[in-house]
Amino acid sequence: MTVAATVRPTARVSGDMYALAFRGTGLPFEQIAVPDVVLHHGEALVAIELATICGSDLHTIDGARHADTPLVLGHEQVGRVVALGPGRAPRTVDGRAVTVGMRVVWGVAVDCGRCRYCRLGLPQKCATLRKYGHERMQRGWELSGGFASHAHLLARTPIVAVAEDLPATVLAPASCATATVMAALAAAEGIRRLAGSVVAISGCGMLGLTAIAAAAARGAT
Repeated sequence: MTVAATVRPTARVSGDMYALAFRGTGLPFEQIAVPDVVLHHGEALVAIELATICGSDLHTIDGARHADTPLVLGHEQVGRVVALGPGRAPRTVDGRAVTVGMRVVWGVAVDCGRCRYCRLGLPQKCATLRKYGHERMQRGWELSGGFASHAHLLARTPIVAVAEDLPATVLAPASCATATVMAALAAAEGIRRLAGSVVAISGCGMLGLTAIAAAAARGAT
């Protein structure tokens, strides 16, 4: 007689969790209880330590950017892993296994890795791309943004483990504002060294202030 081993396909996590749902311009946020989360293979549940407010969050709230509501805004955050889905643990971008207790930040977008665009090396154009803090709330993925007690990280989410001694205020913007600035500076340095150069930065919001600090750290004026 052959006995087939069965693998538990999901893991249910229960607890005192909630999300702040944006319901539309001019309307108050609504706190929605999320009593449990079902984690699938490659997924993780993270307790939010701190979330920062991106300019796109403000644009959505003001009505300058269209978004289907209700949704959980926020895509710049840092947190700690409190549960993992069944099977093989997800990996950080540098190949480490994600573990419960690990302090992490994560990328804004999740691609499928299988569609035509992903195979062409254009995951940002994925046919089924999902973005934290930008998607309408849906059953099974209520904790989809940073303005919540927890975040439900889907499989293939880019996860980065971060040091315990780095301030949350530095880490939270890394997912969007800091990443955007560092990519822009990397592109600029491909044309001209920043050290010894004069750099003009338009605007002193989160991105502008980060750009000033990063350019100065590279020796620019």
